[in-house]
Amino acid sequence: MPKIKQNRFVGFGLSLVLKDNETWIRAQRFCGFCFVLVGFISLIFSFFCQRKDLSFV
Repeated sequence: MPKIKQNRFVGFGLSLVLKDNETWIRAQRFCGFCFVLVGFISLIFSFFCQRKDLSFV
């Protein structure tokens, strides 16, 4: 989402990140990468987990 301006409502909005525009851009890219990576890992694990393996549910 490179067109969204720096704000508190969209993205990673800690006060430390909001102080500097370059830090905000780097934080958005890092968090975006992490979200995509976690989504991909979740997708991979969803193919290997069977319903019977989830004994705590």
